[in-house]
Amino acid sequence: MRRRQIICTAIGKGKEHDFGLFKKACIYGRKTIRYMADTGFTGLDRIHTNTLVPKKRSKKHPLTKEDKELNREISSKRIIVENIKVFVKRFKIVSRIDK
Repeated sequence: MRRRQIICTAIGKGKEHDFGLFKKACIYGRKTIRYMADTGFTGLDRIHTNTLVPKKRSKKHPLTKEDKELNREISSKRIIVENIKVFVKRFKIVSRIDK
């Protein structure tokens, strides 16, 4: 059976970038695990080779048709994860109360 899992790597106080938390946690997983991340994780492919991160466009380097198709494919797979994150945040499933 093929399983898909969301890996929670670390938590942080206040506003801290997701990629910064990821690097701080030092949990890179096996090389066989495929990571699909958003553009906030640009550079992840240098840490973990089996990674899909959408390409960013710039003024000097617009996206090619192939890049746009790849980005669309990655986004269509990642939408499931994004919907779960919204659900978790909306119902405050993961929260911390400091006393």
